[in-house]
Amino acid sequence: MNATQSNKLASYIAVEALLKASPVVETIPGLTPKVTALSSRIAELHQLGETQTQTIDGKKARRDELLGQMVETSLHIAG
Repeated sequence: MNATQSNKLASYIAVEALLKASPVVETIPGLTPKVTALSSRIAELHQLGETQTQTIDGKKARRDELLGQMVETSLHIAG
């Protein structure tokens, strides 16, 4: 998880904590299911963050490496 993703997740967690701590949330019709949905989404984000092993920089480096290999192979085939 990069810094931007981590900051967004921290923001979502802070909002979730505020909503769960506020007794007013239960008095607003339809808000409780939305808080539950937010909690589920945060859990998904935690899970995705754990499975995200390669950074964007690593993906760019791999892409550039593959592009170089494709150019080299094309030049070899073209003669």
